[in-house]
Amino acid sequence: MFDHAWSAMQPNDMGMDEYMTLTQLLGVEPYVTVNAGLGDANSAAEEVEYLNGPATSEWGAKRAANGHPSPYGVKYWNIGNEPYGWWQIGKTSLDYFMFKHNDFAAAMRKADPTITLIGSGAMPDQLHPRDAKENASLESIQHKFGTEEDWTGGLLAKGWGNFDGISEHWYDRAEKRPDAPPGEEVLEFVRAPSNQVRMKADEWSIYQSRFPAMKDNGIFLSIDEYAYIGASIRGAPPTLKLALAYSMVLQEMLRHTDFLKMSAFTMGTSTLDITPTAATLNSIGEVFKLYGEHFGEGVIPLLVDGNSPQPEPKYPVGFDHPKVRAGSPTYPIDAIAALSPDRHTLKIGIVNATDRPQPLTVTLRGIRVSGTGRAWRLAGANLDVINKVGASPGITIGEQPMSALRTSLTVPPISTIIYEFPVSAAPRGS
Repeated sequence: MFDHAWSAMQPNDMGMDEYMTLTQLLGVEPYVTVNAGLGDANSAAEEVEYLNGPATSEWGAKRAANGHPSPYGVKYWNIGNEPYGWWQIGKTSLDYFMFKHNDFAAAMRKADPTITLIGSGAMPDQLHPRDAKENASLESIQHKFGTEEDWTGGLLAKGWGNFDGISEHWYDRAEKRPDAPPGEEVLEFVRAPSNQVRMKADEWSIYQSRFPAMKDNGIFLSIDEYAYIGASIRGAPPTLKLALAYSMVLQEMLRHTDFLKMSAFTMGTSTLDITPTAATLNSIGEVFKLYGEHFGEGVIPLLVDGNSPQPEPKYPVGFDHPKVRAGSPTYPIDAIAALSPDRHTLKIGIVNATDRPQPLTVTLRGIRVSGTGRAWRLAGANLDVINKVGASPGITIGEQPMSALRTSLTVPPISTIIYEFPVSAAPRGS
């Protein structure tokens, strides 16, 4: 079929059963978005029944006839994709889409009451007229809350009870900073996209104050589409410099896991260097590997404080860069910390985008560590190295032993590093 959204032919080689098989092979949970642009609520409900219904149901029987008698049990469902965008097929007004969203939610939950529904939101910093240029601040967007330029607020006001989470998309554009000295240019480049995450977190706090039931009902945020675009020149593969930027993005996301429960990078294959016959993790893939293996599911976040706050961006760039200050108060490095699920290990994640080792004084409150530790460092020979199929990797994750944690760490340059130290005592509270 012709794909009008992308002006290209769509072969539809992968159907729903093939997609489910892929997720099973990868060992991940599927997340399905239904077409709420030109689609209809009845079709969405039939899709839910095809994937989740018993073989005795109308669409479950069709799935069984296709060779899959057992339901797939897909939990996460999204209603629509950026319906607020002028670039979308089937764009509507906010009020009209709220009618559609509520109809979709009712039909889909009738097909399977156990599903987790995510509404298509957009916060005021994302929405502005097509040709408008804006570097949003919390002050500059106040007048947009509760208007057509606040689709997240629209869901909260007019779709309450018909969603469990709200999605948000963002893209940050890498730009040159010709006035910045080389070292500071790198820091500004690396810090920039994490500000998008911090902006969403600050706006979410505003929603929670306006809709207090959000916390009681566990309404969560899903940043299920994001990327730092324009960061690779003329199609060049992602570099170590870009890996440091995505490390800071992930660390900013991990700071807000009290409500930020899901995220999805655009797109999975963007983490790979691919040829027709082979693939290898590129620098972005190495970032996800590092945090997935060493700062993954079930960790218990710890507060990181400091006396060196992140400064305002020093060198002006183009538009669509939020005016906030992401990162820990440990400038010029960025740090997060957590306990392992069993509370037996202290984990410290640090991004050092400077070209020299950085000292970090460490004071632990309520936690005692003892014994030697380990560290996993994502690094390379310089900021421009890459990973390419058929070549020795320029970006690697190296493991090294660490002496016992005393009062300080020396963080190596141009690297992301995760430390682990055994815990001898830790609080049992939440």
